[in-house]
Amino acid sequence: RNYDPRGSPERQRSRSPPASYRQPDPMKDDPSVIKIRGLPYQTTAMEVCRFFKDCEIVGGPNGIYFPLNERGLPTGEAFVEMETASDIDKALEKHKDCIGERYIEVFESRMSVMERVKKTSSEGGVKGKDAGRDRERGFRGERSFGNRERGFGEEGDGGSGRGKEVS
Repeated sequence: RNYDPRGSPERQRSRSPPASYRQPDPMKDDPSVIKIRGLPYQTTAMEVCRFFKDCEIVGGPNGIYFPLNERGLPTGEAFVEMETASDIDKALEKHKDCIGERYIEVFESRMSVMERVKKTSSEGGVKGKDAGRDRERGFRGERSFGNRERGFGEEGDGGSGRGKEVS
């Protein structure tokens, strides 16, 4: 038998380094989150909560983050923070289920990815309950002006649309 510098036959079978040489798992301190894609642009946080009704979402609707594109419009994606690993597993089972006519892709992602998207997303994106309010914008992202029930004028001008006179 030839001399083998790697040592005993047991040691030869194992290709992983001994425990004393192993690096700590970098993902251990980076919790999992759910990323969903394919959302209708007008989807609200409450609709996402209903979609994941069998899962516990951290903070309910406030645990959902909707990134915005460079024009400040929804991307059709969202990140959802789940309470437990079991909730993440249940959420992953919803892959290709539908919201309305759209099938939704469900992926496991990491908190660090979500945080990076938050930093680079236009206007910081929209989180939770604010999503419904911010999505009441027009098709191109314009905001309406004045009192919607009375028209586009200033509140209290009778809806004439002229606003306040400047003297």
